[in-house]
Order: sequence, then C-alpha cells, then structure tokens
Amino acid sequence: MASRIMHLAIADEIIKHTDIDDKNRFRIGSLFPDACNESAHRSVTHFQTVSPLSGKITYKISLFREKYASYILTDDFYLGYYIHLVEDLLFRHFVYAVHSWDPFPEGNIARLHNDYRLLNTYLTEKHSLSCDIRLPEDIKKEPVYKIYPFNEDKLITDLKNDFIPYSEG
Repeated sequence: MASRIMHLAIADEIIKHTDIDDKNRFRIGSLFPDACNESAHRSVTHFQTVSPLSGKITYKISLFREKYASYILTDDFYLGYYIHLVEDLLFRHFVYAVHSWDPFPEGNIARLHNDYRLLNTYLTEKHSLSCDIRLPEDIKKEPVYKIYPFNEDKLITDLKNDFIPYSEG
C-alpha cells in the first residue's frame, strides 16, 4: 500500500487538475482508509478479499462503490476514499506483480518502511505538501463509520509524524 504522504501528494495533484469542491474533505477521504488502529484492521477499511483465481489479496472496490455510490458522486470525502482504494490497487500491482517484490524475506518490510520515510521527505518537499488537514466536527456521523470505528486522531498524529524529515538508509 502507498504511504499517507503518497496518497496526499496524489490527492493534491488531482485537486490541481479537477473541480473538487471541498478540498479538505477530499484530502481527508484520500487518507481515511488508513485511519485504523492496527494494520490487521486494514482488511476491513480497504475492503480486502482474497482472489479466488490467484489466492492473492486484493480490494473489492466494487463493494465500496455499491455501498457508497451516491456519496462518491456528491461528497468529496467518499470520492477521496474511493481514489485511495484505486491507488492502493495500482500500487500493489506495481510492487508485487510488475516488480515481484517479496515481503517475506527477513528485513524486507523494515526496508520498505524506511523507503517510505525517505520518499515522504522527498515528496513533501517536491510537492510542497502541508499537514493542514482539518477533521470535520461530525466525522463520526459519516456512513462509512458503519464498517469500522475509525481512529481519525491517530491518523492525524501519524500524518504529522510523516512530515518529520528523514534521511537514513
């Protein structure tokens, strides 16, 4: 999956080139699937499933579309959420299928996370990203909260940490 900073950079580029009405809601939505307490919960927030053909993990974004189609068309938060899922599908394809990356050898996950920190620093500078996201006061009333009790405070804390410059490795 792409890092929060990668998602934010993509969201900001989409905003520059399209007519997004509520930029803040779009930016939050583009990060929100990662607002879970543990990585194990990402299977719920990302609508994960196992492909019956390959046995590999994928996202059933069609389920998200079925549940939230009317919102995707009218609310930038849900459009951002949907875009996040599409980005992660593309990222997984690029990393696992195109480049055959294997997460199982010892140290590979740690190296990947280190690469994320390095890329975060590069992307925040290159795209002049800012951590000025404001959570809507009534965020917990969003229909998407029916699938999972999101941890939006942790998301904002983690995002702020992603903006700390990093250069090791």
